[in-house]
Amino acid sequence: SYSAGLVSSNSYVDGVVNNLDTYGITRSYIYYDTSILVNYPQPKNLKPQVTGNSNGRTSNQLLYGGTSGLKLSEEIWHFDEKDDTYGFYPQLSIFRNHESAVIRKDSIDSVKVDITDGFGTSDAPFLIRTKEDMDNLSEMVRKGNTYINYYFKVDDGITEIDLGDFIPIGTTTYPFEGTFNGNGANFKLSIDKGTLDNIGLFGVTRTGIVENLSVSGSIKGRNQVGSVVGRQLSGIVRNVYSTANVIATASYAGGIIGYMNSGSTLTLSYNRGEVLANSYAAGLVGGAASSNTISYAYSSGEVSSNAGVNGIVNNLDTYGIIRSAIFYDITVIANYENIYPYKPSALASSTGLNSGEFFKNMSSRLGTNFIYLDSGDEYAYYPQLKVFANHEKDDVISRSKKSVQIDVSLGLGTEQFPFLIKTIEDLDDIRSMVNRGNTFQGFYFKMDDSVTQIELGDFEPIGTQSRPFYGSFDGNFVEFILEINRPDIDNIGLFGYFGIGTIKNLYVTGSITGKNNVGSVVGYQISGNVFNVYNHANINGVNQIGGIVGQVGAAVIQVAYNFGDITATGDNAGGIAGYLGSSSSVLNIYNRGEILANRYAAGLVGGANSSTNISNGYSAGLVSSNSYVDGVVNNLSTYGITRSRIYYDTSLLVNYDQPKASKPPTTGNANGRTSNQLLY
Repeated sequence: SYSAGLVSSNSYVDGVVNNLDTYGITRSYIYYDTSILVNYPQPKNLKPQVTGNSNGRTSNQLLYGGTSGLKLSEEIWHFDEKDDTYGFYPQLSIFRNHESAVIRKDSIDSVKVDITDGFGTSDAPFLIRTKEDMDNLSEMVRKGNTYINYYFKVDDGITEIDLGDFIPIGTTTYPFEGTFNGNGANFKLSIDKGTLDNIGLFGVTRTGIVENLSVSGSIKGRNQVGSVVGRQLSGIVRNVYSTANVIATASYAGGIIGYMNSGSTLTLSYNRGEVLANSYAAGLVGGAASSNTISYAYSSGEVSSNAGVNGIVNNLDTYGIIRSAIFYDITVIANYENIYPYKPSALASSTGLNSGEFFKNMSSRLGTNFIYLDSGDEYAYYPQLKVFANHEKDDVISRSKKSVQIDVSLGLGTEQFPFLIKTIEDLDDIRSMVNRGNTFQGFYFKMDDSVTQIELGDFEPIGTQSRPFYGSFDGNFVEFILEINRPDIDNIGLFGYFGIGTIKNLYVTGSITGKNNVGSVVGYQISGNVFNVYNHANINGVNQIGGIVGQVGAAVIQVAYNFGDITATGDNAGGIAGYLGSSSSVLNIYNRGEILANRYAAGLVGGANSSTNISNGYSAGLVSSNSYVDGVVNNLSTYGITRSRIYYDTSLLVNYDQPKASKPPTTGNANGRTSNQLLY
């Protein structure tokens, strides 16, 4: 016997019988259909168990179990085969085989069931086709149907469902425990629930699997907010991607999952959306407890927070965690004008890769479940999940490709494909991002081939002492016209405060006025390399004023010259550098400008400390100072210094009516040469 009907009661309910007394009873081969009950919005308080009852069978088992599966006698029961639309529960043979056509028809009609919506089994999952289906699923879970051991699938042919301000599936009281196969479909969300926790397509999940879907749009919640799952208590999320923007007004925002508990797994996924939180934002998972797994996944989305931020996951406890083949794009982070004060590190690491690496070197990292398209002149591609890229529906394939396509016509920030600079606004953007904390260490910029000259006016330098520029900049031999007048500001030049990288291939014209550490190319160079540059601008300041760099730390200037006039009202004026710190070098350089200082003026370097190298250069300019003056360099210390093949023109100086008290000696100096000697 069996029941395939709906049952509910305010108290005492069962799928087949309420046994009031078990003495001497026989209960054998009696069943009830759990599949029809799992979606039943019962009018009374209770309905029969949908799992865990020995008499419970799915629709699939009752319809197709046959005599062997159900142990029902063939002499009493009749089993009809299903067709494309209908299946048939077991019929009593006496009615199914009756001589009366009416009775036979009544028998068939009594057991006929539409099978096109599925039965919740792995072979015949409940089918999702519309927003209403998703709304019903969300409502049923809120009412207590957790769907443990039940299966859902988006129907074939459905490639996108617009859910709007959707109520997420699953709560902390009733998490979704089933398996949901999106079948490649995209879910468009516009969720705005900033005062509610556990927000995403799924609010809370446990034990089951969520797979084969994408999410787009926007999701806003309070705590535990993700595009796919707000809070994952356990279970698996796999083969998913998101282009949605995710916001947690409080804590734990993740591109895919807001918060992961122990026993949870996220694999084969990527995020391309922006993720924001007051605290704990990350590209994939906002916060993760102990003993969970994240693997074969990446984020190329923007991330920022007031506290607690990571490109991939904020690991709150490292005990028992597995983190394998997970990455984030540091180029995206470096270029990101973050909403909140903190964003992930933009420095290269084992997990932080630049865009160029993502576009060409990921197959060995992410493996065979992704596909990798070749880049072109205008577009490049992040890795795609194979389940979407090879889908049978064109909409799914094109959406997948679009989700990973990037315009690279302005560069990637790599040495081979640097970011291209075309306008003043582009330079302003660099400065703005540096001022927000982007050092751009390891990134490359280049002036576009279409630019030969750029007029910057009273330009605010790129980089400050607290927000330095550490990237590399190729000026592509562009003329930078500066008219900087900032007499009360230190560290003035095209770049204010620079190190680590390389600045090359440019020249400066116009005029520059600052306070301390003033140069045409760099105000203060703490490290790195400046080469293939020259200056025609007149430069004025107080201390450490140089034609190329104002003050130099442990750095290198090479292949450079100055043609502008350099004036320091205080100390240290030089044709190439105002002041040279220890462990620095100035090589292959010359000066043709007039150099003036109150103290420490010299043709090449105003003042040089110990352990410095100045080689292969000359000054054919005028130099004077009230005290401490030299034709090439004022050596403040002779310890560890190298001075090789450096000269100055004495013929120019002999008739020089200097404006200051002193000028370099015109005879008797080992570095002095006549114009004739320098020219010929």
